[in-house]
This record gives sequence, C-alpha cells and structure tokens, in this order.
Amino acid sequence: MLDWTDLRFLLAVARARTLSGAARKLGCDQTTVGRRIDALEKSLDRRLFRRTPDGYFATSEGEVALARAAPGGLSPALSRDRAAAEHGQSAAQPLAP
Repeated sequence: MLDWTDLRFLLAVARARTLSGAARKLGCDQTTVGRRIDALEKSLDRRLFRRTPDGYFATSEGEVALARAAPGGLSPALSRDRAAAEHGQSAAQPLAP
C-alpha cells in the first residue's frame, strides 16, 4: 500500500527526472531518494521508472501510479517523454512542480 511519503518521492522523481533534482526538492540525500524508489518498486512488484543516461522516465506502470497520485497533472507529458526515450530521442524539459 502506498502512503503519502511514497507518493511524494514518486512525484518528485517524475518531475525532476533525476534523483539529485528530486532530492533537492524533497530536502534529502539523492541516495535516500534512490532507496525509496527502489523500495517502492519492490513493494509493488512493478518497475515504475526506466533509468537512462538522460534521466528517469515513467514506465506504463509508473504512469498509472502517477495518474493516481496526481490526477490530470502529469500523464500527457510523461507519455510523450516515455515515447521519446523509447525511440532514443532526447527527453523534454522536466515538468514544472
């Protein structure tokens, strides 16, 4: 089961596209962000992000989780960025908070 803290980490990584950017936003260490995302994925038995040299991109399962966490706020941009990443194209700018 997700709690608010899990959702904060999920949303921060989706918006920042990097662990360090999410950590700055959350006021914690990037290692903590990475551990929390890894633990969340393990608890859900789902891969929520695809890790690339250009950053973290929501998988289709991640998009579902994000849509539930922030209805109407993230899904179109995440879909566009995921499609671009899957075709080897550069990612769009990070989403605004």
